[in-house]
Amino acid sequence: NYYHNTWSKQFYENAEPFKQQIFETMCSLLEKNAPKQSIIQQTKEAFCNQHKDIEFHQGYLLQLIYRVSYQISNKINRNKLKLRVAEQQPEKKEDDFKKYLKYGK
Repeated sequence: NYYHNTWSKQFYENAEPFKQQIFETMCSLLEKNAPKQSIIQQTKEAFCNQHKDIEFHQGYLLQLIYRVSYQISNKINRNKLKLRVAEQQPEKKEDDFKKYLKYGK
């Protein structure tokens, strides 16, 4: 129920200010090449262990972790695409390029 979930969040600490820390934790776990679901679970456990004295809303914390993982995967995919595009484009010789210039010699 939306209203219950919204109402219940007021009793927990907001995890949004810790987003950068979640990002860094997840990036360090990505280097192990584990499955995505495993990385998400490990990130949650590591984050909760670092902040044992703070109580977070578990649903919102998972939502934030999924959002961060989506951002990381998009960033990785964009970098891979840039590399692929850079590899595919052939280099033109300077002589060929001068043919297309209006006033080139």
